Amino acid sequence: MATSSEKLLSAILALSESCIIQRGHWNRAGLEQLTLRKSNQLDQLDYDHPDFTELIMLSLLEEIRTLVTDVPKAWIDWMNRDVPYVNHLVQHAYIKDIESTAYWMFLRIDLGVALANDVPLRIPLPMLPIPSLSLLSRTEDVCERVSHYTNAVLWLCGKALALCHQEAIPHPLATSHEVTENWLQAFGELEQWHHLRPLEFEPMVEIDAGDQVLNQGSEFPLLLFANGSGTFSNQIYHTAMLLLLQCKPRTALLNQPQSPVLSPLWHAYRICGIALNNDTREGWDPCLLASLLLAAKHMTHESQQQEILQGFNRIREITGWDTGEYLSHLREEWSFLDGI
Repeated sequence: MATSSEKLLSAILALSESCIIQRGHWNRAGLEQLTLRKSNQLDQLDYDHPDFTELIMLSLLEEIRTLVTDVPKAWIDWMNRDVPYVNHLVQHAYIKDIESTAYWMFLRIDLGVALANDVPLRIPLPMLPIPSLSLLSRTEDVCERVSHYTNAVLWLCGKALALCHQEAIPHPLATSHEVTENWLQAFGELEQWHHLRPLEFEPMVEIDAGDQVLNQGSEFPLLLFANGSGTFSNQIYHTAMLLLLQCKPRTALLNQPQSPVLSPLWHAYRICGIALNNDTREGWDPCLLASLLLAAKHMTHESQQQEILQGFNRIREITGWDTGEYLSHLREEWSFLDGI
């Protein structure tokens, strides 16, 4: 598309330029000027553009560029801006076209904003049932299998988030039985996702936090994956479980009540263990940054908090992303917990 669209080509080059500047920590003035110029161009986009696909791609590329430039500002801007054109993408979620790719990317952005700010999703989730995970796990095409499984866990995390906000503000037409049934369905789907996850999503290294030989000096488990999809999907899985278990209805009965998998804190530890050992730039996504902020709120020991703060510094060195005021808010929450 970019070869036949000057606007798309310009947007791709601007994104590339922002990534280079942000990663190198140089020419900040140039980055700010580029941000202002491109933001003005985004404001001038014609939402009656005859080519809807081009409009969506221009919008997506600019959203990603603002994210990699200034994550906190992009999160705030996303909440304060209308994105009606994005809602139409949900019907493309499983059509295997470029609009489908755009939908899942926008959902990643929206999920990151929702996790970081404790707000509901703005983008609708697909109305269809979750695709058969048992069939997806047997897909021979590796790229297709990995893509579908990644999208499935994004969807499940979105469902968990929606259930949490439904619990906080119950829908007047939803009975307690319906709430419990919806919760149990989401929990069962997450369990199935984890049980059937492809080999590409299995950890290649998994060491407990208590191992003083192989994981010395860390308060968190050591979890390493062979690829970025494995890292991303497993961290989002634990994020979904953390959210879901925090809003578990009292009437939801589960087998093996003593299992660590049913502990929100256990999943928070796993999120930290994955994130703090993710040392590749291509393995990072702002959504994972928001997930780590969420899990970090559960850490009450000073040694855990110091390790997390060091982790955020390392993430900034790897990606160039600063968490700014969100890290300040995290410190405030820790101080409040210390005072209780």
